Formats: sequence, C-alpha cells, structure tokens
Amino acid sequence: MKDRFRFLYIKAAVAIAAVVQLACTGPLSADLPGNAGDRAFDKKVASLDLEDRSYEFTYKTSGTSIGFKVASPGKRNSGMWVPECSATNLEAEVVSYRLSRVLGVSENFNPASYYELGPGAISRFKSMMRSEKNKWRRENTGKVRSRISSNSQTLFGIYKFRHKRSSQDISRLASGNRLKTSHPLARFIRGDGPMPGTKRIGVPGVRAEASGAPSPTESEAVLASQLSTMFVIDMLTGQWDRFSGGNIEAYAHKDGRLQLISRDNGGASLSWNTSAWYNRYASWVTRFDRQLVERLVALDQFLSGKEGKFENFTSVDQFRKEAGFLSDRSFGKFRGKLSSFCGTHVPKCEKRYGNGAYFP
Repeated sequence: MKDRFRFLYIKAAVAIAAVVQLACTGPLSADLPGNAGDRAFDKKVASLDLEDRSYEFTYKTSGTSIGFKVASPGKRNSGMWVPECSATNLEAEVVSYRLSRVLGVSENFNPASYYELGPGAISRFKSMMRSEKNKWRRENTGKVRSRISSNSQTLFGIYKFRHKRSSQDISRLASGNRLKTSHPLARFIRGDGPMPGTKRIGVPGVRAEASGAPSPTESEAVLASQLSTMFVIDMLTGQWDRFSGGNIEAYAHKDGRLQLISRDNGGASLSWNTSAWYNRYASWVTRFDRQLVERLVALDQFLSGKEGKFENFTSVDQFRKEAGFLSDRSFGKFRGKLSSFCGTHVPKCEKRYGNGAYFP
C-alpha cells in the first residue's frame, strides 16, 4: 500500500506543479484564525527571502524526502524547505496545519507554508544534492533534478517550522503500519473504552529533554483528546503514513508537561481515493472532543451552503484559498470526507456509545 501511494505521488508531481500556479499561495489574510505562535510563523514566512545568501542551508540527510534546513547567520536551524516528492505531499502538510488553526488546535500541529524558491536558492540546493543509496531518496532526488533542469528559475515547495524543542518518537502506539489498539491511549479514544480522567501519566519512551527537568506527564484526558483530534484531521486529509515509523511524536516541556504533536503530515493525499484509511481511522476513533466536533459540523454546514458564515469566512472560495487547497479535486475529496464524518460517523458513535462518544 505504501509503495503504491509513493508511485501515485511521483506520477502526480508534474500535474501538481502545473496546478499550483493557479492557486493563491501568497501571504495569509487575517481571516485565518491563529494563536500568537501561528501569527509569528506567518510573519516569518512573509519576510523570508531565501535568495539572501546570508541564510545558512544544511542539506537534509535523514528520511526519504529531500530538502534543506534553514538558519539565520550564526543561529540554530529554525526551518526546513522541501519540494514535492513521494514522501511529502505539500498540500496535505499545509492543509493539515491550516485546518488545525481553523479548528483551534494548532498548538498540536507543526506550522508549514507554501514557499517558492528562486534561482539563487535553487542553485544552492542543487549543489548540495548527492548520490543516494536509499531507493526513495534516489528517486526523489532524480525527480527534483529533472524539474530543476526544465525550470531553474522557480521551484515550488513548503517551508516548515523547526522547533528548538526536539520531538520524540512514540511509535509504540503503532504496530505493522496500524494503530496498536491495545495501547492505553488507543483504548481511551474508543467510545467503548475506559474514560480517561485527570490522572497524570507518561508515555513510555518519552523522557525529559533537559537535565534535571521533571519526567514529562499529562492528564489522561488531555492526551487522549490530543490523539483523537490528530487522528480526526488525519481522516479528513487522507493520511496513510502516520504509523510507518517516526510519525507519532511528542514534546517534553521543561516544566514537565507532555504534549502530543503532529509534526510530519506529508504522507497523506487529499486528491486520491483513500477511503480504506478513512475507514481504519473511523474504526479506531469513536470518542471525540465535543468542541472539535461542533466546529467541524459548523464548517460542514457552511461549505454545504446551509450557513452563510463560518468564523471570518463568508464564501466557500475564500475558505478554500485560506485553507491552502490547490485543486477542485482535493477540495472536493475533503468536503466528501467532512460530510461523511459529520453526517454518518459521529451520529453512529453517538447512537452506539451515548455520552461515551465524547471526552468529559
């Protein structure tokens, strides 16, 4: 399954590159909600000029995607730029993050924005490319080189925020590219599972980041709600790579707070038929944050024309643009999943589990 989707992405890369020129990927308007961190990221991207050679580029050597880390002179890497490839669907990265902003849960999602490289940055990027042993890195490098050969003036991609705090892998939640349903957190997000409470717990494998800092913990209810919310957005964006390794992560804060984070959302497809993964998530996630569901229902009512406004959005086209969708096809697929989630999946869970379908 994973190789099949990688093939589809490689095949679709040229088509996507043609479509993105029609999409508005410029500065965001104030219509898109966001917290202080989101607005700081918007400001950073709006002023970012990677043609300025004072920015330091460091080639990305891990994983199957290619790209480079970005740092201001003498400072830490604070961002990463990556192009479309079999390992990174640009649209899914951006839409996942912007949708989290619309839903008020962006604290648990890593910021990402569209960013087009100019000729100077492309030249620097090309000079860093190397021969690769890994099959997918080798193919991805070849595809990007081919795109640069056909157009050395512009190269479409995304700029991703890199937090100074290290993320920690919690792949114990995964088993065979699926959710490990016996894991305590996985049981908490089921309507027929135990209801999470206020007891503070840790996650095995997540350790204090700083020496002397307390062991990271959080209440059962908060962690379960974060996980459920992340998976709901995965359902709506066609995420198929959450459980393959390294894509379920957490932050350990210096004050001892544990936080789940959705940091890598590129292994998803908004424009292809991913009903099998939607159905898997639907079988795993049957308990929800009530406020999240209320906002999704309101969004569905707005997009279907039953309501004339949602937040600051007064037209469907306005929402589509600000949410980062690049094509009619991907937006249509999203709307279909959203309607199915709000109109079928949630009511079914409410009927079957009653109050158990929601966190307290």
